[in-house]
Amino acid sequence: VSTSGKGIYASMILRPRIPPDEAPKITLLTAVAAAETLICLVKTDAKIKWPNDILIGTKKIAGILTEISLEMDAVDYIVVGIGLNVNTQPQDIPDDLKEKATSVLIETGRKFSRVKILQKFLSLYERYYDVFKNKGFRPVLARWKELSNIVGKKICVDMINKELSGTVEDVDDDGVLILKDSSGKIHRIFSGDIT
Repeated sequence: VSTSGKGIYASMILRPRIPPDEAPKITLLTAVAAAETLICLVKTDAKIKWPNDILIGTKKIAGILTEISLEMDAVDYIVVGIGLNVNTQPQDIPDDLKEKATSVLIETGRKFSRVKILQKFLSLYERYYDVFKNKGFRPVLARWKELSNIVGKKICVDMINKELSGTVEDVDDDGVLILKDSSGKIHRIFSGDIT
């Protein structure tokens, strides 16, 4: 739900020199920058829900989508899109989403400048993107893990044509979720909706 003038809806085009299997790292990097923005500016306890949602408590405040274009065996470009509910009021949220969605205004009781939030996000994004390019993904992943607290949790993952449940063993260096099912089998999950 994109109420005019109340949220941030932005896309960026990146041209990282990475192979296609490293593209999920960009989603996690974006989540870190978004959560850090809310923590720094809004003073909220933002958490990351793997792979692409930002939560306040159990409610979604932001979502991230990435699309990649490939050229041979390398990434040509990645479009990163983010939607962040800033000054969205309770009545702006449809009834069927009221238990699932929130905004900065709802959480704090105050309106915030969308420009200032976007500026902070882009500044943090550039910092984490530079870390990724110059030092690798591990420092970004370490911060992602601090902001997600998913390791050790029992979850269900809804994927195309199947559902898996088990305990999260880790998120590996490629940003892939490692899930151990009840029979002890390990699954590498690249994408899906988790509960």
